[in-house]
Amino acid sequence: MTFTALIFNPTHDDGATVARELADLPDVRLWETTAESPGEEQAKQALAEGASAVLVAGGDGTQRVVAGALAGSGVPLGILATGTACVYARNLNLPLGIDGKEIALRGTARPMDLGWVRLDDGEPQPFLVATGIGRDAETIGEVRDDLKERIGWVAYARAGLGTAGRSALPMQINGEPVEAWTVLVGNVGDIPMAAMFPDAAPDDGTLHVMHLGVNGWLDWAPVALAGLTRSKADLGKMRRWETDHIVITTDEPTAVHIDGDEVPPAQKLEVWLEPGALQVRCQDPTA
Repeated sequence: MTFTALIFNPTHDDGATVARELADLPDVRLWETTAESPGEEQAKQALAEGASAVLVAGGDGTQRVVAGALAGSGVPLGILATGTACVYARNLNLPLGIDGKEIALRGTARPMDLGWVRLDDGEPQPFLVATGIGRDAETIGEVRDDLKERIGWVAYARAGLGTAGRSALPMQINGEPVEAWTVLVGNVGDIPMAAMFPDAAPDDGTLHVMHLGVNGWLDWAPVALAGLTRSKADLGKMRRWETDHIVITTDEPTAVHIDGDEVPPAQKLEVWLEPGALQVRCQDPTA
């Protein structure tokens, strides 16, 4: 008998709401995530038991690890975004929380790309939104959990005021020496309040890279203008391009984030794309 798996983060109130709403459906089985097991093992178990679809109720971090387990399987992924920022769901124009139930259960499955990043010599880790190294990752690491829960993505903007004035760092991009406040590698275009990569789409088959070489407050004005106006031009000390593979190295262990989650510092990021790795349920484009 086929069934739909629901993997949910019980620490989010909205995640618990989703679980309660779907628990009584006859063909839905529930798996809870934990801090020690954030979704990958649950997704693999669901696949091993024959799930015909996997739904995930959680934030971008939960979504990405479940997506990594589903990569290449052909099993549809339904997203019920219940986290703080819900950046990936917003880029797919998905309703948030329980409002996304119908699409998650019965939406049109579309092929979507999945990014992968290897830190130093570690195992590859998936990402749906972006991975970055440098001061932006420091910003994420300095966001207080209580503020994140209370005011959402605004907490990141508040923390950014404390890191924006920090100097650029020496790095190498594919062996080329650069000074970088951050290097960001994205799979989608938008973050709250700004467009990182106006041309990017989650199914365009390419990675989008931003090298931000700002070195103090005065360098930020053209960068902020580009983000707010969705400009495709490289203004000031911002450089953007597309690739399918990139290696970023640093002289010392440097702050890193994956889809907005702080991970251990690293001196090397190798990033690549797996085009069409996922089948994500979306709104019917003809509706």
